Amino acid sequence: MNKTKKIALAVAAFSLIFLTGCAQLRAMIPPRDLNPLPNFAVTTLDEQVVTRDDLLGTPTVLFFWNSWCPHCNDMMPNVQAIYEEFGDQVRIMAINAREEQRNADSPEEALHNALTYLQHNGFTLPIYFDWDLQAYHAAQAPAVPTTVFIDATGYAARWRLGARTQNQLRRDIQEIL
Repeated sequence: MNKTKKIALAVAAFSLIFLTGCAQLRAMIPPRDLNPLPNFAVTTLDEQVVTRDDLLGTPTVLFFWNSWCPHCNDMMPNVQAIYEEFGDQVRIMAINAREEQRNADSPEEALHNALTYLQHNGFTLPIYFDWDLQAYHAAQAPAVPTTVFIDATGYAARWRLGARTQNQLRRDIQEIL
């Protein structure tokens, strides 16, 4: 291979790596227009509706997950531990989103898959379902897991894409207390 082709190949490879890295970095930057958080509604396991306005007055963590996401599976025990640690200081909302996207032919099957996952792993934290993706879109979540940290006034103080450790979650929660 001559020198010109080698240089062209190197530039192309560098460009690909650079552009891929920029796209990943861009996905980590929180949306600028997240506040005020648009209204949304999610449902609990017992079919109670919870809206954005119900969050006011208590610092809240919105954790978007689903049962088929390996990064969500890695993070769920951390969210459970944080829920147990912070108790009533912070409302933890594990919001199941996009569950039906894989391995489910109907909403009923998606619900069954999510509940089976939760029961199999012994999770007891509050679970919410976002079947029409209102909360997912309101939080401008590009993928799961996405975590949004909302202070007691309803201001989204932190927005995180990807799995978080217990220590990372703890630090982000300190920002909204």
